[in-house]
Amino acid sequence: MLAQPVHFIYGARDQRVDPAAFATLGEVCGIKVTALAEVGHTPIWDQPEAVAAAIFQPCAGLRRGQ
Repeated sequence: MLAQPVHFIYGARDQRVDPAAFATLGEVCGIKVTALAEVGHTPIWDQPEAVAAAIFQPCAGLRRGQ
């Protein structure tokens, strides 16, 4: 297990790395794994809004200062 929380975001349509390789990361390493549909090898380039939403989604509902 990792000491710090990790959120791994990847493109489900990656053609350089088999996305199936990422499927067990959550189980093995205890990290949060998010697959973005219709996204390739560089999610931040392909769909920056989807990446931002995945990063900030756990913060939804929190008020400033929490």
